[in-house]
Amino acid sequence: MSTTITVKETTREKLEKLKEREKATSFDQLLRKIADEKLEIHDSLFGKAKGMRKNFEREHEERV
Repeated sequence: MSTTITVKETTREKLEKLKEREKATSFDQLLRKIADEKLEIHDSLFGKAKGMRKNFEREHEERV
């Protein structure tokens, strides 16, 4: 499922620069990385169960 969000042109330009700097393949990947950092959700929290991260994200989205 995809959603459209509205941002000012200057915000889009900043996101484009960040996307290049972070070598993100999409805005979704960039925004998820930023959100994870701000929410302090790091891969290291999943320890040996790194594959669990995908399920965690899906489960969280289903609850919202």
